[in-house]
Order: sequence, then C-alpha cells, then structure tokens
Amino acid sequence: MKIVKILVGALLALVVLFFGVGMFLPEEYAVERSTTMDAAAAVVFAQVNVHRNGANWSPWRAKDPNMEISYSGPDSGEGATMSWVSETQGMGTMVHTKVIDNQRIESHLDFGDMGEADSYWLFDATGDNSTKVTWGFTGKAENIVGRYFGLKMDDWVGADYEDGLARLKSHVESLPPPAPATDAVTDAVDAIDPDAVPESGPDAETSE
Repeated sequence: MKIVKILVGALLALVVLFFGVGMFLPEEYAVERSTTMDAAAAVVFAQVNVHRNGANWSPWRAKDPNMEISYSGPDSGEGATMSWVSETQGMGTMVHTKVIDNQRIESHLDFGDMGEADSYWLFDATGDNSTKVTWGFTGKAENIVGRYFGLKMDDWVGADYEDGLARLKSHVESLPPPAPATDAVTDAVDAIDPDAVPESGPDAETSE
C-alpha cells in the first residue's frame, strides 16, 4: 500500500507540474520561412493564388498523392476555398481571406477538431525576375495541451514549409519565361491597312 501511495503521489505531482508549467507557456505560436526565387512575383503569386496549382508544389500532396481535394467559390482570389481529406495528412479547409495581387495572400484554415489557424504569403520583387517569397503560419492554443504542441510547431510545420518552398522554387524556375510585353502603339500602327488610309496633301481625293 505504501508503494501505491508513493506512486499516486508522484503521478499527482507530475500532473500538477504539467498543468502548472503549461499555464506559463505562450498561447500563440508562429512559423515563418522565406526563400528567393528566380521568377517574377506574378508568376509565383499565381501558383499560390490558384488552389489547383498546389498540385505543382504542395509538400502534403507529395506525401499523399491519393489525397481527396475539393474546391468551391472562385478559382482564385478572396473566397477561393479548398478542402482536403487524407489518411496521413488529416483533413481541413482553407479559404483565401485577403488577396493583394502579386504582393500578399492571407488564408484561414479550419482543421475541424484540431482547431483553426491562419497562414500568409508575401511576394517581394527583388528584381525583374527575382522574388523573395515568405510563407507564414499563426495560431492560438485552445488548451494546456495545445500550448505544449505549440512549442514544437516551428519544427513540425517549418519542415513542411521549407519543403514546400523548395518545391515551389523548383517549379517556377522551370517554367518558360513569360512572353515580353508588346507596345500597344506599335501594334496599332502595324495593324493599319495602308490601302485603307486616304492620302494627305493637295492631291488627295475628297468626297462630297
């Protein structure tokens, strides 16, 4: 009986310590990773803005090619929504909540019983064909256990973000360069049929 009391006492002490320490752990957690890509901001932005393009670089789709994915709302921009179900990657829904073309994308994530979080992307052009891309993730623990998980969030999510950014970089840098912009004025002049333009000057024919 004495040993049982000692074990029970030790267990209670561990429980008190667990919750006592947990009370002082931060509620909020944040993860952020960045890399520079040899591609225009608009090219990288399009890969993230359109959910379907995630097939080109998503680290989670690479882990589970059989992931079930559905889309709703617009194809891109604010309101674009993607939901997924995976035996290995869990389930959830992501919706774009704020989009600034070629500059920023903010999204809200709902993981069901696992809670909610937010993610963001920043696209900073560092040259005509170079972009610093930042991928971030923020959330708030709903209980003491969640605060402990928050301590490892940077390792867990950060590793996936690094993998995703590497895949995205490889993809956008392999794409053919966009067609050069054309001069609208030159195009308009070139499109004119010279036979349809009346001659100018004193010898030009006039109609009454």
